[in-house]
Amino acid sequence: GPNGIEAMSPDGNPAAVPPGFDLEGEELVLSPDGTRVAFMNTGRPQNVYVANADGSNPRRVSNNPIIDRSPAWSPDGRWLAYSANRDASWWTINIVDVNGDNTRTLYGEYALSYEPFWSPDGQRVGFISMNNVDYQAGIYVVDVGSGSVTRLIPDVGLTRFLSWSPDGNRIVYSPAIGISSSEVYLIDADGSYPHRLVRAGLFQGTSSPVWSPNSKYIAFGAIEDSGWNMYLIDVNGNDLVRLGSGAPIMWMR
Repeated sequence: GPNGIEAMSPDGNPAAVPPGFDLEGEELVLSPDGTRVAFMNTGRPQNVYVANADGSNPRRVSNNPIIDRSPAWSPDGRWLAYSANRDASWWTINIVDVNGDNTRTLYGEYALSYEPFWSPDGQRVGFISMNNVDYQAGIYVVDVGSGSVTRLIPDVGLTRFLSWSPDGNRIVYSPAIGISSSEVYLIDADGSYPHRLVRAGLFQGTSSPVWSPNSKYIAFGAIEDSGWNMYLIDVNGNDLVRLGSGAPIMWMR
């Protein structure tokens, strides 16, 4: 809602909401089991913190004199991936366990690398990386065990919202908020078959696509004359349904 978090069922009716977050932070992300939340503090330097879902017991798990941001939970809730700022044009993709130990850089090339997201099996982390030569921002995937990196798509523009389908077969993404585009895209997990799911011009802008647990639907936020509204669409681009106002954060089972 405009001043907090609300829940809504796929038919557009209100649903029960778990305990709220009593935290001063940014980029709050609920853990897979719903018991904890990861977030950035609002001061400087900014680091990644973990707290109980009710906001109690906040503790820092990253340690950067500049900025760490965009925390993303591993599917088993044991690790967090995040983007770490090294200098103005250098952001790396790191992981750390939820106790703040075992920090590791997964992708450290001199580039602007951000928006990490996990594969559902927890074995890979996807992210956006913009190089400092031609400034193309592509979607990459790094294997957590071996460190091998694969580029899926060479240039997706200013994209911020990416999510791997629960069945592991597809990745959805859309432009960053503020970009004049209404496009929501799907690609296969190997980088093949990139295609537009929501046709251009239908909305003034879109953001925050999230998957249904069965990988058959995607909820997303759309800007219209009335403000932000939430929509549901199937993976074939059919059955577009308005759910209500706002933009989705996560899909609760």
